[in-house]
Amino acid sequence: RYGKPKLENEMKHETFYNAAFKGQSDTAAPVRDYLCRHRDALWSAADLLGGHEAAKRVGWLADALEQQTHISRRAHRLLDDLLELLSLKNVGDPDRLESSYFSMICPADPVVEEICLLTDGLSQAGEEMRERERRFGSLDAASKNRTGLGGSTLEPRSSK
Repeated sequence: RYGKPKLENEMKHETFYNAAFKGQSDTAAPVRDYLCRHRDALWSAADLLGGHEAAKRVGWLADALEQQTHISRRAHRLLDDLLELLSLKNVGDPDRLESSYFSMICPADPVVEEICLLTDGLSQAGEEMRERERRFGSLDAASKNRTGLGGSTLEPRSSK
């Protein structure tokens, strides 16, 4: 399922967004919208810098955000990991896979500039999302997503 990324016209983004989020504070929108527009390029960049496992995480993040108005903790982690990968945070650590993948890229390759642009755009979308979270209610709202998507609404038992 997480092999080659979906084409933009195959994504459920617009239909789900219009049906489910109309009139709600949608803090995940900036990142979801950016991922929708640049999914293929982000997938390719992650594959180049971190291998197939890193590229699969782009798919997981995009799939998670298709169903959320507020980003979950797991999706936050995936976003942070992707930004670290794209910004080359760990390429200096010889014990990390990123180091070996990065060493195979020629600095003059045009893909380097594209990765920089993708990183800047995703970072900006992440900042906008975090600003919306501060304004509209932070990570606590993510628990509402789980309930709205089939999670449990049971209250814990009180002790007698």
